Amino acid sequence: MMHLFLNCLAASAGAGLTYVRNIVPHLASRTDLRATILLAPALRVEFGTFSNVSFVEMETAKNSAKRFWQEQKLLPGFIRHSGADVLISTGNFALRNSPIPQILLSGNSLYTSEDFSRDVRSRGDYGLWLDTRIKGFLAKQSLRWADCTVAPSNAFAQELRRWSGVATTVAIHHGFDRAIFLQEQAPLPEEVQSKLDSGKDALRLLFVSHYRAKAKTLSHLQVSIRREPWLVPRRSNRSSGARVGDFRGGRGARLYSVRIFVPGL
Repeated sequence: MMHLFLNCLAASAGAGLTYVRNIVPHLASRTDLRATILLAPALRVEFGTFSNVSFVEMETAKNSAKRFWQEQKLLPGFIRHSGADVLISTGNFALRNSPIPQILLSGNSLYTSEDFSRDVRSRGDYGLWLDTRIKGFLAKQSLRWADCTVAPSNAFAQELRRWSGVATTVAIHHGFDRAIFLQEQAPLPEEVQSKLDSGKDALRLLFVSHYRAKAKTLSHLQVSIRREPWLVPRRSNRSSGARVGDFRGGRGARLYSVRIFVPGL
């Protein structure tokens, strides 16, 4: 029986939490494999007890650099003790010299984005720029340390191969559980619904993020929009609880009015 070891220590927000909350029930339903999952105690309390899934809890440093070195030092011992066959590193960073074959899940495009770097430098946020550069260096090294890297789309897999020169990157569309995603039938909050309704005659783009309101989230959105040559920023304004950007764009002779609404910003 295949035994997987999943390092989920980096799952603290956004896609990391989404991935863990979706993958654990799927692993628990399988009868042809075992799984050991390393995660933070705060996340462990969300799950029950399963016959084929065991959990290892570990408190880690909040500083990502310290957490990285903690993992490099302690993770090999956890893996050997578990007797697992394959390591799955879920947080963009791999284990150097893994004692077993390793699959890396890589999904953070900020590390490869020159647009994001230029935007951060133009705003004078050199602390964020340096933090991203350091993480980007470790992320690139991780692609070399892993036996195989999995990206969430063909486009990003190609980007990772171009950026790193590592050919062992494949695309697997690991998005969300459709049944769970669509089961919520409650109406949207009135404020959110009114914002969405205000752009009925426009081409509407909804940016979905689990992150709290941060400058990094908005900057990432702005960079993403600017990468679309058919969208030209027209103006932006700020209202209570939301940031709305209006853009004009077109393909050929057709023009669009585009409104972007980010809940919570």
